[in-house]
Formats: sequence, structure tokens, C-alpha cells
Amino acid sequence: MRETISNSTAEPSGGDRVTLQERSLYTDRLIVQHNLHPPRKIDNSFPSHHLIALHLTPSPHRIARIGDRYYEGLYDVGTFCLHPTIYPGSYAWSTIDKTIVFAVKPEYLTRIATQTECLNPDRLELRPVVIDRDPNIECIARSFLKEMQNKGLGGKLYNETLGVQLAIELLRNYSVIPAKLKQYQGGLSPRQLKAVIDYIDACLEGNISLKDLAKISQIDSDYYFSHLFKQSTGISPYQYVIQQRVKRAKQLLKQDLPLIEIAMICGFCDQSAFSRTFRKCVGTTPSNYRKSL
Repeated sequence: MRETISNSTAEPSGGDRVTLQERSLYTDRLIVQHNLHPPRKIDNSFPSHHLIALHLTPSPHRIARIGDRYYEGLYDVGTFCLHPTIYPGSYAWSTIDKTIVFAVKPEYLTRIATQTECLNPDRLELRPVVIDRDPNIECIARSFLKEMQNKGLGGKLYNETLGVQLAIELLRNYSVIPAKLKQYQGGLSPRQLKAVIDYIDACLEGNISLKDLAKISQIDSDYYFSHLFKQSTGISPYQYVIQQRVKRAKQLLKQDLPLIEIAMICGFCDQSAFSRTFRKCVGTTPSNYRKSL
């Protein structure tokens, strides 16, 4: 995962200067942007990507054109549009616009479609949506937003998991030919589960990825690995990694080590992220936990 933040200023027609902020996450052919833009008109800014934009502020007058589909009117908070690569399009809005934008490489969807054994992954086509609501897409978008606000607290594993969830949502509900995903039952084998757990224990201080865990278990699909891991353990790979990091931190807090050193050993990006996660899982801060020992 890579994160960038850029700021610039623009002067809309009213003369007021507006600060534009763009915060981006890059993970496995998926770009997630948190944008703040003044009123304007734009054409499709990612012609090589599928675009999904979720609106975080109401827009009393917005125009969206995707292919032959056209909408003019209110875009409420939580509504979204889906712009597949094959369609021309343009957008205009009359107020400051705050959105979460997903830019998805078609090859990424094709790969997930192949891994999940859906029908015709080589002829995958998304249908355009000019305005709609989808609680799953909104939940994923807001999870990414929180992740950006927390400076990538969850790390690569968490963001890859969210990316797969988004891809599955698109394949299931927005493909011209809806995907039928293969179902696996029974979880990982004891040998597979041990290999994954041993790898996690050995690499807690690093940036563990979903792809690496799937490879260790000799499963070609990130989606199915996550599905089978949760069947075996009752929790997602990301939740398990966080549990193990907090467990190791508890052990290290018995020693006279600085909190920043414990944070690094346990794989947290900084002491602040360590403290927030520890408090969320344990109910108290690392410092107070150490005092209670």
C-alpha cells in the first residue's frame, strides 16, 4: 500500500479560494482517493480505470452523463455512480464536492473473477450507474476513508481485504452477466493453517499482505483464502494479525522497553497507531496496562 496527499488551491466563479485536498491509497491496481473539489465540470479523469464515486456531501444540482445515461438533480450523501471504462462520460456540480473515488484497473477485476471461478472472466463487463445506493459500497468507502484519516493504521493486509470486498461487490451486483462465485466449505487444512499461523508469528513486525498469506497456504485466490481462514478461525486474517500483534505487545510490556520500540517490533507504523489499536482491543492504553502488571 502507498499513500500520497496533495493540496492545491482554486478560485471558483464566486471568487472564494477553495483548498483542494486529495488523499490517495494505492493497493494492487486499485486507487482510492478522498477528494475535495470546488464547482466545476470534468470529463472522465481515469479513462483506463473503472470509476466508482461515493458522495460524502449533498449536491443540490449535479449533472452526470455516462454513455447514453443522463442524470440531473440531487446527489444525496451516500449515493454513488459507477463509470465503466468503455463509456464516455462527464460530470458537473454546483457546490464544493467531497467524494471517495475508486479507480479500478480492469485487469484487477479480471484476476478476482478468475480466482473466484465466475463465468466468462475474460469478457467481464460492468453496467453503468449514474445514481444509486449500495450499503456495501458505502461501508467499504467509509472504511477506506477512516483508514486514510488514520494514516494507514490497518496496513497492507487490511487495504487488500477491502479491495477484494469491493471487487466481489462489483462482480456480484454490477456485472452485465452477474458472477456466480464458487463456494468452499471446511476451512483450511491443519497443515495449511499451521503454515499461515507460523508465517504470521515470524513476520509480525513486517507489512503482511493477503497475497503472501494465500501463497503460503497454496491457494491461488485471495478471496477464497480469506473465506477459508475465517471458517477455520472464526475471524478474518486481518483481525487475527491484529490479535497476535496485541498479544505480543502485552508480553513485551512486561519488559523495560520504550513504547515506540514495542510498536515497531509488533508491526505498528508508529506509537500512536500502536496505542489506538491496543486501547481498542484491551480497553486501556499500553502505559496504563504496563502500570497494572
